[in-house]
Amino acid sequence: MDGAAPDNDRRSPEYVNIRHRLHDDGRLEDLNLNPDMDAIIHNGGYRAQHWIDFGGDGFVSVECPQLGSEIDTFKPAFCSVAPPDFFPYVNQHDLASWWRTSVPEQTRAALWAVPPRPLSEFRFAGDITLPKGFDIYDDTLTAVVGPPAPGDPVPRPLPDDARGRYTGLPDAASGVTDPGWEVSQGLVYNEPGAPLQRYMQAYSLGTPFLEDAKLCAALGSYWPSVAPDATRTFTPLKDAPGFPYPWPTIVPMTDTEIGMQEVRGLGLLPWDGIHGPEVRTVDGRQVAAYQDIDRADYITTQDRLTAHLTARVDLAETKARVLAMSAVYWSLGIHDPDYTARFGDRAVNEILKAKSAWAVLSFTVAEAGDEELARAQQAAGGRLTGPRRYRFRVYRPGTERRDPSDIQKVLVEITQDVTAYTDGQTVLLRRDGGPWTRDTSIPTPTRTS
Repeated sequence: MDGAAPDNDRRSPEYVNIRHRLHDDGRLEDLNLNPDMDAIIHNGGYRAQHWIDFGGDGFVSVECPQLGSEIDTFKPAFCSVAPPDFFPYVNQHDLASWWRTSVPEQTRAALWAVPPRPLSEFRFAGDITLPKGFDIYDDTLTAVVGPPAPGDPVPRPLPDDARGRYTGLPDAASGVTDPGWEVSQGLVYNEPGAPLQRYMQAYSLGTPFLEDAKLCAALGSYWPSVAPDATRTFTPLKDAPGFPYPWPTIVPMTDTEIGMQEVRGLGLLPWDGIHGPEVRTVDGRQVAAYQDIDRADYITTQDRLTAHLTARVDLAETKARVLAMSAVYWSLGIHDPDYTARFGDRAVNEILKAKSAWAVLSFTVAEAGDEELARAQQAAGGRLTGPRRYRFRVYRPGTERRDPSDIQKVLVEITQDVTAYTDGQTVLLRRDGGPWTRDTSIPTPTRTS
């Protein structure tokens, strides 16, 4: 864990993929399909396939001899060839601004496991190891802006349903830590007692970046607005040595986006090529069958990754999903102020741990004409009024065991099965098939007391 510290100087990739063994005869073996994978990796001594993804950083420089007599310094611009942005319509700066100014203070601190901090909040030099132009004492970076081309502009009409896309450094980029998404960081120690000086670089990112994408997504949208939230795809019982990770679902992805429901005419389109959980009955009890995260490898699904669905999610939808998820947790009894009063400085972590004790099994948009919603509203004596309404199925995970018939699956017992409908302000909730109840107590951007 020492390498995860934000003040760590990373001089090589944070981690690399070693789960494909290259045999002497040229055969490439996917160790995820080998029952002895853990022992093989532990023992080592084999040739691991090295994957190249061509991510990296560089610079764009400009020379203008005509201005040489007037300007004696031309600064290069820093650029990054980065992993894909699965949410091109969601800007991280906009999301961070909304979180700080509009989310009620009572629920703000623990809304994210890792708060959204765009790169524009940092003032770092560009990669000083590049052969040209960046200095550790730089506190900002150059942008190259050109004038319009001469002549009349040529109109380029867009389709009626076209929407402007924008993404890139710095406002839509993630902060520079752990190890990063677009960029990571290097450190310089100039003299004893002097503060560390940071610079942006890409040579310490996870390689290939698909593995970095898996990690960030599995940890509840670790880079909000950039990484999808894949907590629903894998077992909720993610264990580190000695303690469970407090990574609850934060920005739920729909059943369609994680390949539990088909897209009309296209079949199943999970964004990462891995299908979400399947509900089964084993020995008379319901279980959720998940892809084993320890045997999930995005290298093997790279030809099935797609932003076909995630690229349709905009900022308004992202905010609505976050508030809906927060409202469901609140209705389950996780009231942030109570944890603050009880745990003080440890409150945020305790809230996240309480949230992670619940798993989201299903998340869908509540369409007009939803008969179950109509019955729930009638039984609970209240209606959902917001423009975006969602249906959740959440449960407390019980014991977990490996699927005896599939080495790549784990089975998690479903306990305390809960169905909920919400518009982000009102929650209609039913526990274990019991009566519907209505909860309107959660603080919201328009109701904070």
